[in-house]
Amino acid sequence: MFELLSFSFSALGSLVSLGFPFTRQTVLFLFPKRFIPLFLAALERSIGLLARVNPWLGHYISERVIEYSFVVESLAAIPAARVLDVGCCESFFTHYLIEKGFDTYGIDVRPYPEKSPRLNFIQANTWDTPFEDGYFGVIVVVSTLEHVGLGAYGGPVEDEGDLMTMRELRRILENKGTLLLTLPVSSEYSVDWERRYDCDRLIRLLEGFTLERGEIWLHESRRWVETRIDDIESMRDAIGEGLACLELSKR
Repeated sequence: MFELLSFSFSALGSLVSLGFPFTRQTVLFLFPKRFIPLFLAALERSIGLLARVNPWLGHYISERVIEYSFVVESLAAIPAARVLDVGCCESFFTHYLIEKGFDTYGIDVRPYPEKSPRLNFIQANTWDTPFEDGYFGVIVVVSTLEHVGLGAYGGPVEDEGDLMTMRELRRILENKGTLLLTLPVSSEYSVDWERRYDCDRLIRLLEGFTLERGEIWLHESRRWVETRIDDIESMRDAIGEGLACLELSKR
């Protein structure tokens, strides 16, 4: 029975990844919260094939599939800990963390849209949090930092909001703790409704952190192409129009 259920989720994960709107509302409509870990595990198993299988499919795979798959893989090697989900109001990932046994906190400038007894939610600015130094073992920042400080989603405007947020997250992360970060990248730094990071801005962003694992995913010839990176400086040759997925440790 478990094998059949796992196969069903794997097939469903493969299908919905093609242009699927990974919003909190859509996923929670489709899946009971207790099934979210199985759903994301299915996506993680299928992403390697889907992203590379051919140009037509690769073009339509949501970047959120790549981001969540990277985070799920990283979390699998981390014992249950106190974790902070940054920018959680648009995400269903908070429920994944809860179901996997993490002591889960969420932070957003907006009010959280539901009551959850297993979520410790804080409505606050991400560069001025109420947490003590070294409070979290893990911090997850999926497709959020590029919007911070640009007035998006009702937040305050601050040109250096992303840099200020990373300094704050470093403060509240324990020594040797893990920060999982995904954000858009480009060969040139640009700002409109979101930031797209070049290597120089990324180096500033990651001050005080060590890169433990990194992937740069670029859209080339209508498919996602992955490059593994070993250190922050090696990103300079890898970055183009695409996505960075980074596992960082506090140093």
